[in-house]
Amino acid sequence: MKKVIIALVMMLFATQAWAGDVRNLSADSALSRLKFGNERFAQFKMKHPNMDKARRDRLVVMQRPFAVVLACSDSRVPPELIFDQGLGDLFVIRNAGNVIDQDVIGSIEYAVHHLGVNLVVILGHESCGAVGAAMKEEKESPAIEGIKEAIRPACTECLKENKYTYANVVKTHAKQDVKSILEDKDLCEYAQKNNVKIIPAYYNLRTGVVEFLD
Repeated sequence: MKKVIIALVMMLFATQAWAGDVRNLSADSALSRLKFGNERFAQFKMKHPNMDKARRDRLVVMQRPFAVVLACSDSRVPPELIFDQGLGDLFVIRNAGNVIDQDVIGSIEYAVHHLGVNLVVILGHESCGAVGAAMKEEKESPAIEGIKEAIRPACTECLKENKYTYANVVKTHAKQDVKSILEDKDLCEYAQKNNVKIIPAYYNLRTGVVEFLD
């Protein structure tokens, strides 16, 4: 019984410690926080926030991320570093080519519905290998071909608009990801009612700068 009481008291203190924290950041406030963090990263002025023992201990009980980031699995594109954020700040989903499937939709819905996140960023990046593969006709394994098929609509759109460049395909794919997410009725309705924003973005490997796209 004593152990149960101690555990309940610890949970109460942890919950109180989160009061006024980042759970209810608006989409605009969350976006500003990402932009400031990326500016620090690009200028090599990182603060590496929320990386101490106190932060880690608080996260044992619950999490309060302020943004979802869907990013490519590319080793050069770690969202927590690019945005100079710490433990528990970002709800990160990663796969090759930042493609949309039901698992990704479900992960976003969980963060938005259950964790109170109001900003979702779809992060494409310079020199994405998955996009490069989709732009070629070479045959790959069935699993890789599935990734390429998810990206090829962006290739088609860029070809039609006479904008068929590597960067344009990456950016178009990120924008199409946003559209695909909003095709989920439940998520779309929730986003509209609760002012959740879903924004495409492009990371420049050379400069370290993230460009947020309209």
